[in-house]
Amino acid sequence: MKKYIVLFAISLSVHVFSTNTQIKDVTLISYPFSGNTWTRYCIEVLTSRPTVEIGSPNIINQPFGLQFDISTDFSKPYVYKAHFIRQITTDSLILLIRNPRESMLSSKITKKIKPELRLKAIKHFYEMIEYFDQLESSKYLIYYEDLMTNPREELTKLALFLGSDKPQIEKRLNAFLTNYNIHQKRVQQKYSDTVKRIKTGSKDKLLYRTSNMTKETIDYITTTLREYNPYLYEKYLSRFE
Repeated sequence: MKKYIVLFAISLSVHVFSTNTQIKDVTLISYPFSGNTWTRYCIEVLTSRPTVEIGSPNIINQPFGLQFDISTDFSKPYVYKAHFIRQITTDSLILLIRNPRESMLSSKITKKIKPELRLKAIKHFYEMIEYFDQLESSKYLIYYEDLMTNPREELTKLALFLGSDKPQIEKRLNAFLTNYNIHQKRVQQKYSDTVKRIKTGSKDKLLYRTSNMTKETIDYITTTLREYNPYLYEKYLSRFE
């Protein structure tokens, strides 16, 4: 507990690197079950920046540098985990999107196929996208499916956004991808056996939920998403049709 309090205090500051480029704390926001934890882990390994969800007692929401020897530098700006826009406390933002049929149907709020519950989840989903869409400061969009199918390209772009230099990224990324399965299993072990099947997923798990849905359910969810906000759906979600 003492370590967490110290981390919280450190994370409030803004750090200036030797390049004279001011790199601030960043929020990584996503709907639950969208790969936020895996993305955080990748960020720590590749950039040494600590990641944390403020106020969470769960060990998996604290910096991975407290759990593994991955060279996390606690003097660097933090990346904050968030699932709600009310948790955003930084000017810079990373939005992580996963196929809503996969992320929303993984959450407790939509396990029962009740329209009023699903609409509540859809509202939550779109609140984050709308906030990101209207944000005029530094922001970055990443899709979970792209991260899992093309990790080298996506992680390189993400690390560059976070202020890492390319030679350092390439060196760390080569080592990371060489031991990719080991890293995945390391994060997966933090979850229950049930959740492990769909977290930090292999490529064949990208449509884990969708593959168990009827066509009627898929069409209903797609139509509801599209009609809720046609503009944002076309801009950010139409790729999942």
